[in-house]
Amino acid sequence: MDDLEHFIAEVWSLFALATIFTGIRMFARFRSVGWKQFTSDDYLACSAILFYSFQVMIAYKGGTLYRSRSSTGALAEQQEWLEPNSPPLLVRAQGSKYHLASWPLYATTLWLLKASVLVLYMRLTTGLAGAYRMRIIVGFTILATSWAAVILTTLLACQPFQGYFNTTDMKVSNVCSPAVSKPIVWTCYSMNVSTDIFLIALPIPMLWKTSIKLWKKIGLCVLFSGGAIVVVFATVRCVLLTTNPTYGAPLSGTWGVREGFVAIITSNFPMAFTLVRGMLGPAFNSLQTTTPSAQTPSTQLDTLKASGRNGRSARSAVMSDRIFTESEEKIVNGRDTPPNEEVNSPA
Repeated sequence: MDDLEHFIAEVWSLFALATIFTGIRMFARFRSVGWKQFTSDDYLACSAILFYSFQVMIAYKGGTLYRSRSSTGALAEQQEWLEPNSPPLLVRAQGSKYHLASWPLYATTLWLLKASVLVLYMRLTTGLAGAYRMRIIVGFTILATSWAAVILTTLLACQPFQGYFNTTDMKVSNVCSPAVSKPIVWTCYSMNVSTDIFLIALPIPMLWKTSIKLWKKIGLCVLFSGGAIVVVFATVRCVLLTTNPTYGAPLSGTWGVREGFVAIITSNFPMAFTLVRGMLGPAFNSLQTTTPSAQTPSTQLDTLKASGRNGRSARSAVMSDRIFTESEEKIVNGRDTPPNEEVNSPA
């Protein structure tokens, strides 16, 4: 299998797997609550796979164009001298259009998935007041601002804008080479990684305050920390694009598809895990702590209660096991535990 065939097989395989996994997530939600009870995080996940399909299509067209011309020595960088508007320069301009379109699609796919995770956190903490709820709201502002920064950098980095599609000069500045443009690459990387770290850190304090066993806390933290894998892929992509600009065109498209695939898997995994647990059945029974409750028919993981410095009891916050059984987990009738308050076992 040559490089072109390998590329085509990879991008469409990743797209197929991402689509299937999103379908698993939606099926798990359907089995749990029915399609009429779908919430914003479900629709955001579906929107993300739609934008990912556009991203894959652009990567496919750009990748096949580059690899087919590269094999025949018809790329501009393979020539010592070219006439203005010659075929290799026109091909380069066409490739630049593909890359310029791919950055917004790439960013929108990732940011829709981030928004889906934030909405999930909001749904899981329905009824919880205080600083934790406010951090989620602040998170939406951070997402909107960072996404806008990526889009504006992509559109405004090269001035005039037509410089992205130069067909008269052999040499083009890095800023006006959209595949490897350092302003675009570094802005997207910094915004992407910082928001992922924020999303990873957001649920950990709440999970850590529960009175469940340590290994269960760690398991839940891992379940909601899939963004760390996306950070690794984003870092690899950024390093490759900045250290190997000569082959930046094929690397940018391929790694963008890979990173989008990983983001889709990790973002949908908490919901898809519900279906996996149901299929495997007793293998996951150890994840549950059976506690009768009048509030919900599902088994509860934990009931945490915080006491203030002055001895006053805070309202109880209940974290149910519905993330494993009904694809929905809520913390109800509670508020955040202040920083220095002690978390006790349920009374």
